[in-house]
Amino acid sequence: NGRMRPAVILDRDGTVIDGRTEISKIFSMVLGTSEEGALLVPDFLHGINCVRLDGKQWIVLENLTFLRCADAAVYVRDSQYVTLRTSTIIGGLYAFFATGVQTHHLLLEDNAWIPDPSEAMWKRIHWCEFKDGDLKAQAGALFASLDIPGGVIVRGNKVHNAFNGVRMDVSRARRERIPKGMSWIGKLNTNVEVYDNDFSFTRDNVLEPEFDATNWWFYGNRIRNAHAWFSFDGLYGGRWYI
Repeated sequence: NGRMRPAVILDRDGTVIDGRTEISKIFSMVLGTSEEGALLVPDFLHGINCVRLDGKQWIVLENLTFLRCADAAVYVRDSQYVTLRTSTIIGGLYAFFATGVQTHHLLLEDNAWIPDPSEAMWKRIHWCEFKDGDLKAQAGALFASLDIPGGVIVRGNKVHNAFNGVRMDVSRARRERIPKGMSWIGKLNTNVEVYDNDFSFTRDNVLEPEFDATNWWFYGNRIRNAHAWFSFDGLYGGRWYI
């Protein structure tokens, strides 16, 4: 939480952080070890955030392995200058989830993200089950956010068998303030760069801003099999460079 130089969590021997809990064991016993059962981890906001940063600055998470963090491997709220680098994240919903109108300057680089090692999401379970069906709460992303100003860089990552790549949203409360003269348009989801990443078997969208997006850059990425590369429908903002 320093303001002058980064606080670093670093382990070159490869520290493993396992988010498995008693509730996940119960899910395994009830559902068995099938591919479909492996996806039914606790829903977002009711499971596990393996690393949670609230009101922190200048944090580097590096050379870590995250397993079965049911919600997010890294969850940040109202924090700035946070980096997730050269780490492996397997299982769970989000590799990195950010929220709060004071959250900005986030960097994800050279990570590997495999939320569904069973490949059932891509090969065996219908897209509609995740989009509108019983598995809607399991539709995660490498990077996802809610109500953050922006300043996000996602580069050099490898994403396999995921629902989304990068998805940034705006809450209903801040959407509905527009008619009351408290518009957030142009103040959230700004200045985003996504480049030099590998996206393989993406069940929904590789890049999906919601409601508002300003100054987004997407270049030098490699996409192999995706339901849709980009989703830019119904957006305020502009200046999107692809």
